[in-house]
Formats: sequence, C-alpha cells, structure tokens
Amino acid sequence: MNSIQGGVFQQDNVRPHTAVVTQNTLQSVDMLPWPARSPDLSPIDHAWDIIERQLQRHPQTALTVPVLTDQVQQVWNSIPKTDIQHLYDRQCMHVCMLAFKLLAITPVINVPEFHI
Repeated sequence: MNSIQGGVFQQDNVRPHTAVVTQNTLQSVDMLPWPARSPDLSPIDHAWDIIERQLQRHPQTALTVPVLTDQVQQVWNSIPKTDIQHLYDRQCMHVCMLAFKLLAITPVINVPEFHI
C-alpha cells in the first residue's frame, strides 16, 4: 500500500474493512483508533455524501479517473467551508453526547462549539 509521508489512515471498522486480507494489508500502516462499526462518527463520510450527491447531478458523467478526480475537486472546492465546519461541530457534539451516555453522566453545562 502506498503511504503518504506523515499520513495516518482511518477506517470505520465495518465488516469489509475487518476481513483478514484487509487487516494483513494494513498491518504496517499507522491507523487511528476507531470504535467497531461506527462510521457515523466520521464527518468525512458525510462530506463524501455531499460530494456524491453533487456528482450525480453533474451534467457530464466521468468516464476516466482524471475526469472524475477533476470533478471531485471542483465539487469539493464549491462546498462552503461553513458546511464543512457544521459537519465537524455536529459530530463533536454527537461524540460528546455519546460519551455522556456511556459514562451515565447528565450534562449540566453547555458544550462549546469545536472549531478547526
């Protein structure tokens, strides 16, 4: 597997990603720890959903990888940064609420917004 200098791989531990062949391939890759089968915790999944919906409405279907790459880049550049920030803020709040629930804590404070 090609690596990006200083890069860390993240996968959501869904069944296809936990297959033995996949685990063997990823053995030498730096991985972020991630709860089992919890794709909804990753804002990138929601960003990809936005990109996919916009690509489906694109007037020209990409027939080659370079064309698809260009289209994905164009769509990504067109997404307002406030929309991406909203995904992170929403996921941060979701994770905090899950932590409260797991720890049986009743939140009595307002959780500040998280900004990157």
